[in-house]
Amino acid sequence: MTAARVRRCLTACCLYRPEPAAVGAAFARVRRLATATVMLTLRAASGAILFLALCAAPASAAGAETEDSNGEHGPRHTLPARSEPSPAAAAQSPARAEQNPAAAAQNQAAFVAADKDWAAETSGPRAPGELRLRGYTMRPAENGEAKPLQAAWDRIMREHDRERFFTPHPNFDKQRLAQWQKLAAKMPDLSAEDALRHINGFFNGWPSKKDTNTYGKEEYWATPEEFVRNNGGDCEDYAVVKYMALRNFGVSAENMWMLLVYDRGRSAYHAVLAVYAGDRLFMLDNLSRPSYLLIPEAVFLKTFTPLVAVNENGILLYTPENPEGNVEAGADGRKAASGHGHAEQRR
Repeated sequence: MTAARVRRCLTACCLYRPEPAAVGAAFARVRRLATATVMLTLRAASGAILFLALCAAPASAAGAETEDSNGEHGPRHTLPARSEPSPAAAAQSPARAEQNPAAAAQNQAAFVAADKDWAAETSGPRAPGELRLRGYTMRPAENGEAKPLQAAWDRIMREHDRERFFTPHPNFDKQRLAQWQKLAAKMPDLSAEDALRHINGFFNGWPSKKDTNTYGKEEYWATPEEFVRNNGGDCEDYAVVKYMALRNFGVSAENMWMLLVYDRGRSAYHAVLAVYAGDRLFMLDNLSRPSYLLIPEAVFLKTFTPLVAVNENGILLYTPENPEGNVEAGADGRKAASGHGHAEQRR
């Protein structure tokens, strides 16, 4: 564009003045406008490319590396690719599993069927109050060797107001309160496994949060009231609130434990709720996707080493029957029982 044309354009826009300073200012305005236009165009193009890439990526894949709101990475338990739910089931939010029990049961059946040797790998008969895990020796904690964990659990049992919490809770928002009331009304009519799925799905819909951010401590086991008041918690807090909810609905303490484990694949500590439904043992994991999914014992033990089990009746310690094949379990079990180490690397 020639200088004469520029002057005519600027004059038409009431920007041109014959003074050199005015001309320079006008050119500066044009440059700023052109730069802004180019930047907006580039941003729009980048956004479109990113949107198309996200749409092309699979929504979820078994074993894919993921991150939750607690900054925790790793492959979560997911349904096998061949057992993807129907479009109608996929349209349901995992956090609202209580509204779609048929889809939950279908997905759970597909997950269990994917592990064909499940029946052969179950731990077999057990005495009341025992949590026997295939491939591991169980013994009760003795002589105060798990004193810090016992103290933490005793505080929860002492401070938890069972009657107040499981009535309409003042810290429930309206949506969660409505979901909770609907769930509580149908719980008596559910099968044992369906009840576990509903409780798992309901509480897994709450955010995951670090103890350091919520309580200013490296390790803190929250009561259910604290979990609700702070809108979530870490893995032990999920296990505790699910335990107390199931106790409220009549599940015996002899059939439930908070299980502290070691993830062999990622060298990280974790906690889940282990619950018997009849003679089958399932793990309720806050990282399961879909969130209502129950993890069978055999599937769980392929990845995790059990260390310590805790409930209101006491504490159980585990050692592998084949230490050579699981060398880290002994030392890590002692650290977990002493109350040290579990917060060092936890999901």
